[in-house]
Amino acid sequence: MSRTDRAQPHTHNRIMSLETYKIIHLAGLMSLFLGLGGMVALQGHGSPPTKKLVSIFHGIGLLLLLFGGFGMLAKLPYGVFPGFAIAKGIVWLALGGMLVLGKRRVFSAGVTWMIAIVLGIIATWLGLMKPGATPKPITSMTQSSALIETFRNHTS
Repeated sequence: MSRTDRAQPHTHNRIMSLETYKIIHLAGLMSLFLGLGGMVALQGHGSPPTKKLVSIFHGIGLLLLLFGGFGMLAKLPYGVFPGFAIAKGIVWLALGGMLVLGKRRVFSAGVTWMIAIVLGIIATWLGLMKPGATPKPITSMTQSSALIETFRNHTS
């Protein structure tokens, strides 16, 4: 490769795809529930480094869920904050608080785990069904073809 080739800017599309945001979102989900599962299993009896690791997994999971979720929301034609996204945000906040509830043993380990599972099921249903969401109106032909491609990729 010549020096002039290296100086040319890259022309490929740098925007992440919907699938990339889905993978980030799912990685966050796995990390979050790994942290919650560790917290439930420990119930205050783990060593400080183990408790710290559980908190780290939980926090990283929350961040990845947030990043992936907003990335997907930006790719889909539902506007800035459709109702299902607001509801998922509330579930996200509740799952974020589950670590504190578990560490303080507000509920037994079984009850804490069941609450986390129910919240996860609610978030999954909201993400798949998108209740009350209606796509934004198409304002240009370029936007139309981009939306068609996004839906084609989203439904396959």
